[in-house]
Amino acid sequence: MLQVLRTSAVRSRRRRAPGATTGGYSLIETLVALALLSTAGLVLMNTAWQLPRLVERSEAKAADLRALESTLEMVRAGLIPPVSGVVPAAPGTSGVRLRSGISLPIVLELDADPTELPEVVALDLRATYHLRGRATTTTLSTRVWISVETGATP
Repeated sequence: MLQVLRTSAVRSRRRRAPGATTGGYSLIETLVALALLSTAGLVLMNTAWQLPRLVERSEAKAADLRALESTLEMVRAGLIPPVSGVVPAAPGTSGVRLRSGISLPIVLELDADPTELPEVVALDLRATYHLRGRATTTTLSTRVWISVETGATP
């Protein structure tokens, strides 16, 4: 019986490579896990670095849309004539300062074209701003009824 136990112990030792252990992780498994965690960390860091610029762009777009809306209301009220060209921005909408401290000058252009309907004008308002060297243009298109007598919408 003792002889049988000795031979099974010798056989089990022969099956394993010298210096190999039976438990734990291998070096390759550990390296693969570290590579996956590093990749996930880099993706998260990239997102965190881009977040301030995304907030900046959304603030600029909101200021852009406010300027377009205010200018359209001024045209409808008769304060700005419906004539093609660069138009003055409504007070407080031309030079907006973002939370990041960047001043955002917005240039507004108006294209007014008569339509087949009397006293109805097709308006295309364009607001352009430059943020970090990139020009962005937003267009607002509408039709407005302009009274011939007052020059404003009723």
